[in-house]
Amino acid sequence: MSEENTIKGEVEGWAANIREFGNNNKGSRGIKVENKWHNIVGDIDDLKALDQTFPKGTFVEFLEKKNQRGYWDIEGEIKKIEKTEAYTKTGKEVMSKSTTESSDIRSKRAMALSYAKDLCCEGKIELNDILLKAQIMFDFIQEGYSKDLQTIEEEVK
Repeated sequence: MSEENTIKGEVEGWAANIREFGNNNKGSRGIKVENKWHNIVGDIDDLKALDQTFPKGTFVEFLEKKNQRGYWDIEGEIKKIEKTEAYTKTGKEVMSKSTTESSDIRSKRAMALSYAKDLCCEGKIELNDILLKAQIMFDFIQEGYSKDLQTIEEEVK
């Protein structure tokens, strides 16, 4: 059984060039959805029309499968969907909850660390307190203001 993923999201662009497979009128073209490139294989004429059928900003859904060489190819048709459908968390999706959450968490951690560094540069905290303060800020960003800061500082230590 081959691996497969359901992709949902906004079209961000198309490859400018179509890669032809010899003289059989077949080729492949890249589509960028949610900051990731995907590959569709088909007839050259059909591939040329895809950017008109699904312009940037269109929300789409498609199935992609890993081929024998280990590359992911779009299987079947690309279909237009509504924005609300593109961001629902169901089934096996490449833009799964874990993927988007881990990216979101990394971003929030970086922001908290940057703020803590700024506090250190301003002389508000000591250099050895940067990680502790960054963790406190990250927890606050993630979970909100559900506990007093004294309790959060004690839990982190």
